[in-house]
Formats: sequence, C-alpha cells, structure tokens
Amino acid sequence: MKRSKIIFVGIGLIIILRVISSTNQNKLAIGTNVILTIPTIDYPEYTDTQTIIRRGEWEARVKGYIDFIPGDTVEIEGVMDARGRVNSDQCSVIRDQDLWGIDWGLVQISKLRHWAVGRLQSVLPEPQASLAVGILLGVKRNMPRDFYAQLINTGTLHIVAASGYNVSVVSGAVIGGLAGLVGQRMGVLMGIVSIMIYVIMAGSNASIVRAGVMGGLSLIGIVLGRQRDARHLLWVAVFVMLMLKPKLITDVGFLLSVSATVGLLYFGEILKLQILRFSNWKWMQDYLAPTLAATFATLPVIWWFFGRVSLIGILVNMLILPIVPMIMLFSVLTIFVSPFSYLLYVPLWWMVLVIRWFGG
Repeated sequence: MKRSKIIFVGIGLIIILRVISSTNQNKLAIGTNVILTIPTIDYPEYTDTQTIIRRGEWEARVKGYIDFIPGDTVEIEGVMDARGRVNSDQCSVIRDQDLWGIDWGLVQISKLRHWAVGRLQSVLPEPQASLAVGILLGVKRNMPRDFYAQLINTGTLHIVAASGYNVSVVSGAVIGGLAGLVGQRMGVLMGIVSIMIYVIMAGSNASIVRAGVMGGLSLIGIVLGRQRDARHLLWVAVFVMLMLKPKLITDVGFLLSVSATVGLLYFGEILKLQILRFSNWKWMQDYLAPTLAATFATLPVIWWFFGRVSLIGILVNMLILPIVPMIMLFSVLTIFVSPFSYLLYVPLWWMVLVIRWFGG
C-alpha cells in the first residue's frame, strides 16, 4: 500500500470521525432544567413506567406511555440527572413533521427496521424471536428478562448488542462462511460489506459507527495483503477518536471495539499458524482463529468493567457462534418469505438450548 493511499484513507477517517463527534453532547450540570425539541428518527423504548426517547447522545425518560412514530417531533421539559439523562413528567408530540436529507433517510431506515422486527416476531415464539431480531438488527427491546440474564451469565450478550465485539464476530462469521466458497479476498470484501449493512440497519448511532470503522480497519489489511498497514490505520483512528473525544478512554464500547480489533490484527495470524500445526481444516483457520483472537483480547476489558469473566462463555461462544451466519441468512429470508421461519427455528432452538443450559 502506497504512502499516499494511507494518507488518503487517514484523512477520510478523520472526516468521518469529525462528523460523528459533532453530535450534540450533553454537558449540563446535574439538576439543570432543560427544554428539548427533538425531531425523532427512531421508535421509542418502553419500561414498565417510562418512555425512553433517544437522539444522538441525548436520552430522555418520560413518565408514562408516549406514542409517536419516527418523523414526529417531541418537546420535553425536564431535569438532568447524574447520568446525563433528561427526566421528565411531561412530553408533547407534534405530528406530521417534514424531514429532509439525512434525517429523512434515517427515518426510513428506522421504519424498515421496525417492519422487519414485526415480521420476525409474528412468526417466531419467544425468546427465539428476540434472539433473531437481536442478532440481525441489534434490537433487544422485548427480550424476556430471564433470557437476558442468561445471556449475561454465559458471556453471550454481545451477539444481540450493536457493539464493536458484535461487529467483529459478524464480520468474522461472514468471512469464515464465504472464504471457502468465493476465496479469501472476496470473503473479506463481503465482510466489509456486511459491516456497512450492519451499521446502517443497527441504527447508525455514534457507537456502532465507531465499531464499524474499527472492524473495517481490521479487514483492510487482509484485502491489501499487508496487515501492517491496517495496524497503522488502527492506531491513527484510535488517536483521532481520543483527540476528538478524550472521554472515550473510559467508554466500555470503545475499548471493546479497540481490543477486539487488536486481537484480530495482532493475534489472529498467530492463532492461524498454531492451528495449522494441528489441522488443515479451512473453517478453523478462517473462522475459529479470528473468533478466539477477538474473544481473548476483550477478556481484560470485560473483567475491568464488569468484575468477572465467564470462562464458560468461551465454550458457549464456540458452540453457538458457528451458526450465527445461518441465523442471519434465514432471518433475512424469513422477513420476506415467512415459511423460512421453520428453517430459522432450528439454529435458534439450538442457541437457546445452549444458553439456557449453561446460563442456569
């Protein structure tokens, strides 16, 4: 890779990250009274007593049930809490607002996601429906609480979260599934395409875009045949991100993205060589090695932030991650052709069985 190309890619990353960092960030003091007018681009989330409204890095929690659809504008008057959220007792909704440009596109994506979620939930029981929706779109709003706890206990929550860890697993799964059919180079290119699609369909918020950038960097070097260049781009991206937003150094999502990418770039090839000493099975080299590299690299971050590491989670991940590409494929097919749900149910049944068995 020529130096000019490295500079060009680096400048492109700086521009992308500068746009991401321009998202309005809440810096108001605790207890400050605020009035927000938010053109919504996504559906709300609900708890037993609250409606949760998000836009960029703003999050508002309003008492009661507030009904609106993407494209409506909500006006909220509330108070900032210690976590930078706006707590409110009242909210008004302005219907039929005309949005243009990027906002209009984000609204259409949100409606598409909502339609896809509804299609999967209409043909699958729980928790299989929530699992399919989480794996494909990163949506986990209606997941049963007991199953959510089992995902945490088994260290598999990442498969239903739009995080850097999940991006690395998705791209690794796509590469592992396609490399043997279309060749490694084309498989890696498809991995990059899968990251782009996943980022868009997962909502394109700042954290998932950052995760997509990190995951894409880990694959650029493979496409070009020189991982050294991808390693350089990785640290350039990390440096720029921290310069634009120093608080990322304590953000668990950012650190998981970085550590997973470090695992792929620095330890992936080492594991491949070690596996090659014992087996020539292509699947183990192209899929198992990247998965293990990303898993082990993220363990210190998980231990630091959550105070525990699920060692059984390594086994559980090895048992369920190979079927993630199958679940994603059949989930997409089921959205458009309902009878494919019968095929989709089989790998989902296996995944739920393993998670429930080891998750207690």
